[in-house]
Amino acid sequence: MNASRRVLALGQRQLCCRSRVASRSATYWAASPNRATPSSTVPPAAPAATAAASGATQAATSKPEAAKSEPAKSEPAKSEPVKAEPAKAEPAKAEPAKAEPAKAEPAKAEPAKVEPAKAEPVKADPLRADPLKAVPAKYQPVKPAPAKPAPAKPAPAKPAAAPAKAATPNSKSFSTSSSSKASSSTAIPRDLFYKPTTVAHANSQGRSTTTTAAIPGVDWSLSFHGISSQPVTKAQFEALMKPLDVDDIEVKPDGIIYLPEIRYRRRLNEAFGPMGWGLIPKGDAVVGAAIVTREYALIVDGRFVSQAQGENSYFGADQLPSAVEGCKSNALMRCCKDLGIASELWDPSFIRWFKKNRMEEVWVEHTTTKKKRTLWYRKGAVDVAYPYRQTK
Repeated sequence: MNASRRVLALGQRQLCCRSRVASRSATYWAASPNRATPSSTVPPAAPAATAAASGATQAATSKPEAAKSEPAKSEPAKSEPVKAEPAKAEPAKAEPAKAEPAKAEPAKAEPAKVEPAKAEPVKADPLRADPLKAVPAKYQPVKPAPAKPAPAKPAPAKPAAAPAKAATPNSKSFSTSSSSKASSSTAIPRDLFYKPTTVAHANSQGRSTTTTAAIPGVDWSLSFHGISSQPVTKAQFEALMKPLDVDDIEVKPDGIIYLPEIRYRRRLNEAFGPMGWGLIPKGDAVVGAAIVTREYALIVDGRFVSQAQGENSYFGADQLPSAVEGCKSNALMRCCKDLGIASELWDPSFIRWFKKNRMEEVWVEHTTTKKKRTLWYRKGAVDVAYPYRQTK
């Protein structure tokens, strides 16, 4: 019984497979227009397989008892599938019909005759040409009559140019004020360069009576020749004693105010002129471990004025020449105190006023050690330089 069922199932599978193959081949040939359709889509072996399957079924039903007593050992029939070769249909070669192209004769287009448009002359609008014509005469503006030229009067003679006034020693000769307004950021201020003035070239009545012939050969390293023998003239007095310009005063980081050394030299040139004064060393330079000192004397018109000790610090042998030169400048500043130059810098009242109104104290921090301290600057000109930076 089991064997018959297996044979029946095998036959049904073969039928299904063959029907699928037949349907696919029919679809293939139907989709190909140039190929002939096969005569039979079902292979011839299909009826035989169907008959064998039905015979096996009848035998199994007719002898049920025999099948129960002795189970029949039946091997499933091995049926080789029949390979249905599709018929090779030669495609019909359809020769394409040769269609001769129709010769189309180009139509002869006659050019259209364009008649030129007759331009009518434009009539000028009188209102546009002269809008006043449409306005009544009483409303038209009255044109003023041309004025008759008046007889020309002779031009008055120009007065002769007045002679230029000589610069007085009290006039401001130089200023580097931070509040001076320049025409532009790139333009050079007018008062940037020094305008030299001097009273040493005045007439003989205003000059000192000392002559070159009267100056004896003096050893200035030991002598005080001419000291307090004759006062300066009135013009020289005004040049030496004129007030300072506060914009010329500088500030050190420790809060000490000073006047640059070049200001003293210019004040001496204004009062006595170049070659009218000089500094003479009173001894040799004394070199210490970190400081250099030297004594100088100020001589004006062949007369001893004052002497002072100049000092300057240095930190190496290569800095020694600059340190000796700095001694000379420091001694000059101290000698000028006796002539009254920049006397405000030694006046406590002026120092307090300047420190309160023209200076400001700023907290700074060292970039490496992080130590904080205060530095002094001119008000509005704070410029903290390395190794410090401004802090709160």
